[in-house]
Amino acid sequence: MAGNYIELVGVAGAGKTATAKILVNEARRRKVAIRTRGVVGKNLWLRVKTIYTTTMIVLSVPAILSLYLVRTRSAFAHTPYVRRVIRNLITRMIVDTAVVRCLQRQSSGHLVNDEGLLGKLVSLSVLTEITPSKMQFLVKKLLPTPAMLIYVTVPPMVALVREHKRQVELPFFNEMAYELKETFFRDAVRMYTELAKTEFSMSNVEIVSINNAGSHDDLAKEVASVATTLRSIVLPSKDGKFSV
Repeated sequence: MAGNYIELVGVAGAGKTATAKILVNEARRRKVAIRTRGVVGKNLWLRVKTIYTTTMIVLSVPAILSLYLVRTRSAFAHTPYVRRVIRNLITRMIVDTAVVRCLQRQSSGHLVNDEGLLGKLVSLSVLTEITPSKMQFLVKKLLPTPAMLIYVTVPPMVALVREHKRQVELPFFNEMAYELKETFFRDAVRMYTELAKTEFSMSNVEIVSINNAGSHDDLAKEVASVATTLRSIVLPSKDGKFSV
């Protein structure tokens, strides 16, 4: 029986990784079966299953290949590496979805992913002319279910400042004009907000919102309440719906 999938959703710098770590620690302290999404690494059997699952995803959702042809938004068209970034986002989105599905089948516990499907789709929606309807279609087709989406909300400029402090080497982002960086973050936050208001007509998806504009202690308190909720969630029934 497949486990429950938990995806942390939010703009870069929102604190998804920190939230995921707190969530796993708090859930385990409450004796909840939970783990983070790992990497395939040298696990040969998982590699084989991932390749097979990736192939099945492409065959079942061939429209995903059309993303490689989507036009770049004019504001970002002359940004260095943008087309490479877009191609990488699409490829990672397909492969990561396959990895999560494989890992779900291995365990009936909760699987936490701090960089999943929605993050890549939002980045694509900011950088390209992908339509909202296409985004919703892909979410319905690709999101591993049953799922809980935890939106980590933060003001755009707070997230941007945090992202700068991380000092992560991202050639595409580092060579982007600061005004474009602000545009990217504002648009991304807006997209996340719009997605959070959309139900996707998926009865087996729960949506939770966490505010990370405050201190680490404030974040820990909010995450602890989510961990408590996880303890009361039992495995889904045959129709894929959560039971509490």
